[in-house]
Amino acid sequence: MELTWDLTQIYKDYSQLDKDVEILKTKLNEACSYKNKLNNKQNLLGYYKLSEEISLLQGKIYAYLTFLTSLDGSDYVAMGKAEEIESLVQQYGKKLAFISSELKRIPNKLLNEWKNLPEFEDYNLAIDEIIKDKKHMLTEDKEKLLIGAESYANFDSIFDCLNNVEIKFGKIKDENGNIVKLTRANYGKFVESNNKRVRKSAQLKMFGAYKAVNQTISANYISHLKYVDFIAKTYKYKSVLDECMISNDLPNNLPRKVVEKINKYLPILHKYYAWRKKFMKLDKFESCDSICNLFDKEVTVDYSLDDCIKILKQALLPLGKDYVSMLDKAIKDCWIDSRYLPNKQSGGYQLSCYGVHPFILLTYDNTFDSVSTIAHEFGHSMHSYYSEKSQPYSKCNYKIFVAEVASTVNEILLSNYMINNSKNKQEKINYITEFLGRFISTIFAQTEYTEFELFVHDKIDKNEPLIYKMLNDCYYNLQKKYYGKNVKVIPDSKFHWSRIPHFYSDFYVFQYATSFVAACAIAQKLLTDKDYYKTYRQFLSAGCTKKPCELLKDAGVDILSDAAYGNAFKLFSQYLSELEELS
Repeated sequence: MELTWDLTQIYKDYSQLDKDVEILKTKLNEACSYKNKLNNKQNLLGYYKLSEEISLLQGKIYAYLTFLTSLDGSDYVAMGKAEEIESLVQQYGKKLAFISSELKRIPNKLLNEWKNLPEFEDYNLAIDEIIKDKKHMLTEDKEKLLIGAESYANFDSIFDCLNNVEIKFGKIKDENGNIVKLTRANYGKFVESNNKRVRKSAQLKMFGAYKAVNQTISANYISHLKYVDFIAKTYKYKSVLDECMISNDLPNNLPRKVVEKINKYLPILHKYYAWRKKFMKLDKFESCDSICNLFDKEVTVDYSLDDCIKILKQALLPLGKDYVSMLDKAIKDCWIDSRYLPNKQSGGYQLSCYGVHPFILLTYDNTFDSVSTIAHEFGHSMHSYYSEKSQPYSKCNYKIFVAEVASTVNEILLSNYMINNSKNKQEKINYITEFLGRFISTIFAQTEYTEFELFVHDKIDKNEPLIYKMLNDCYYNLQKKYYGKNVKVIPDSKFHWSRIPHFYSDFYVFQYATSFVAACAIAQKLLTDKDYYKTYRQFLSAGCTKKPCELLKDAGVDILSDAAYGNAFKLFSQYLSELEELS
């Protein structure tokens, strides 16, 4: 079985897309006609409806072109059209700069009165956003200036050019002594090798590649930090952290609270590394030993796509039979593209095209990792599917803070199923350590990254000097803290921070950690309460109708409580105890 997208479900051909682009231009011009008219109830309602139509069109066009370039990264026609659309949106972004300042000038008394009217039901949350953002109002001229400046602040693009094109890892000797080129595509395989010479060599080569351009990446990143600090304070936020929390409807200073809570459980992580050292019979345990394969001869299981779907149908049963049946619909309606194509984008993602269905991309290679990827992306898809089915367009797009919950719940249920249905001791150890590895890379590693972000942003916020050595030293000290005193940290790991693209999306990564914590609690509820899936379904269907933390509370998870973290680490400890018994 091979799964393919049918992109004609969006557009039959470019001529259809071009017609929509012309309609989009017309509607953007129409939006410009609302200048100096938004303080009228009917005009505001008309603008919201028009804005929704524009957003739907942009989303459809963007999705189609994204999917084409994902399937073929050399598709210059799709790339050219995407560039045209980007230019169009930027051009009208400047023309429509008046919208933000005009909306914020409408008296709160009127906004509160209008938002409670039946005709504004779909837009009451948007009006709440206006009221919330009034403290950060700028003049139209300033808005235009900042929108224009944004197109030149391409620090993430500069990093991408270095990271994806110019930085080369060099060559290493593989397990058989053959000299091979080390790339991003095969790095994971070598760093997980059971041969210590190979995995350590792979890590050192990778660290060395970033060490060679460390000052350039540092200068670029520090420029990014200064730019976002300037923007945040221009918009009258106390700091970038303050802006990120307010913009995403999250409690003040939440990343610091998450770091504080997770730091309490570092001894559990150190205990796991002690178990690995003992199991691997190593006299000296180094950071390069923390994620490698544990057995000399790995048991390779080949999972066909048919096998994958059968496994997922069993693993996801706690979510309800109708949820599981959607796997058949996803296959029948071409939600998934699993093919190998020469220029296809690596990795996996899900993107929903509103009014059509969610689309899942991966290159399926018959490994458990591919099975897990489909479980993960199908979780995102069902979150989008239920929210779009239950909410108006204006309220269906859930916030980033809860976005990873649904996907991670599926991964945890899959791990639980594979562990409980293991055929032998080695297989069970493999599935447990695979789960604990994801737990570590999602909760502990993302929290470590968050501590790094807090350090560098605090420096900029306080106008204190920040140079490349301080970045490296901070990260190296965090590495030693998270690995613990009994793990020898490779000195050049201090350069590892410079390969993380998420640092250009400020205070994003901590949400991976909170999502995994919440997903652990939800998965346990699904496994122990046969009726809980109904409560969880309401969470998946809620879109952005409430603040993210409130949505999680409705699902029975208080992400601000100690109990939520305690439950997640209890699960980690249970699996660690099982490993100790198995070994």
